[in-house]
Amino acid sequence: MTSSNDDSSTDAQETTATEIAQRDTIAIHVLSVSATMIGVCVTVIGILRFTTRNDLAGTLADDLVAVDAILFLGAALSAYIALRSRKVATRQRIERWADVLFILALGVMTMVSGIVAWTVM
Repeated sequence: MTSSNDDSSTDAQETTATEIAQRDTIAIHVLSVSATMIGVCVTVIGILRFTTRNDLAGTLADDLVAVDAILFLGAALSAYIALRSRKVATRQRIERWADVLFILALGVMTMVSGIVAWTVM
């Protein structure tokens, strides 16, 4: 009987270890992709400054890209803090913020793409 209890506790520990490793992988991906997207945002702002005239759509597009860079920075910082956190509950809460900020930033990037495609150029 004790061997089956030991097996179930070992399975629970392995599942927990697997879940933690999977969460770390997600946080690492959010961190690296967000950092890359900050560079993309800075590049897009530079390109918009050279290729657009100073009309409302061009100004709106580069303002949104700047806000988008800040959102990606928030996602990257949140993912980094989550990776450094030792408490599981704190880590999960911060990871959730990183996920929300990352998805929000992707949505803003999609809106900017529409503005650039339909009005700026």
